[in-house]
Parts: sequence; C-alpha cells; structure tokens
Amino acid sequence: MAEDGIIILEAGESADEAKRLAELMNGKKDTVTLGSRAVLDAFFAMNGMDGKSGQICAAIAPLAAEGETAVKQRLIDDVRMLPCKAETLLDFISAKGGAADTVFALEQYCGISPEFDKALDDFKALVLMLLVYGVPAERISVDLAYSGGDEFRGAVFRLGDTAGGFR
Repeated sequence: MAEDGIIILEAGESADEAKRLAELMNGKKDTVTLGSRAVLDAFFAMNGMDGKSGQICAAIAPLAAEGETAVKQRLIDDVRMLPCKAETLLDFISAKGGAADTVFALEQYCGISPEFDKALDDFKALVLMLLVYGVPAERISVDLAYSGGDEFRGAVFRLGDTAGGFR
C-alpha cells in the first residue's frame, strides 16, 4: 500500500491488493466506486480512438458535474472527435451503477477485441475478489468515466475522500 491509503496494484498482486482495499473499507459506510483505465483504453483502441486517451479521459472526467451535453461538446471541440464517436463513447461510459449490472452491460462488447476481453476479465476478477473479501455488492459501484488520470493503466477506485489505482 502506498502513502495516504492509496493502493497500487503491481502485477501478480491483485488478490492481496483487493484484500487491502476491502480492509480499507472495513467499518466505513462508503461505497467504493471503481473505474478501469484498461477497459477504457481497450475500448478506445477498438473504436479507433487510441492515441488520444489522455485527452479523452480529461474531457469525460467532469461528466457527473457538467452533464452529457457539455462533455459531448468538449469531445467534439477539444478532442476533435466526430459526433457519432462521441455518442458511442458516451453510451459506453453510461454503463454505470452496481458492479454486476455494469459488467453485464459491458459483456456486449466482448469478442471484438482480445485486449478489451482481457481488460474486462481483469476488472471482473477485481470485483469478484472484493466480494470474496467481504465487501457487500451494494457497496461496489462502477463509473467508467472515472479513470484516475494518466498515471494508472488498470483499475482505479474512489472511496470517500481516498482515491487510488492499480497500475
């Protein structure tokens, strides 16, 4: 575990780190919100949006605060994305809510790209490990617009005022 309660996942340590995140949640009533930069990057690649992932993540980050219309315009104006691509991306990241519902919604994209399939499998494994370590399903939510910034390439989380990621 890194400083300030931020958890960094190194390769091969996913079970240990999921356990640490579950322990961090112990006794708190907060919901952990998970995102996955790996899932986003794989989606970007299979839709011809790779190479702009940092710009796209910066544009979608304020989705909850600013709304879909403003973010769509930012994607079109700042990222130079075609309106149809912006709509496709916004449809994809609108799959949020409970972990099971979101993962189920994302399954429709499986079979298109091996990279996406692997990223989603890794993300599902993280959710499953949190459940195994005792985090109630109703306290796990998913928000694909939450990407943790450029320093993370795996899953990211937000728990109350604590945020972190898995590299």
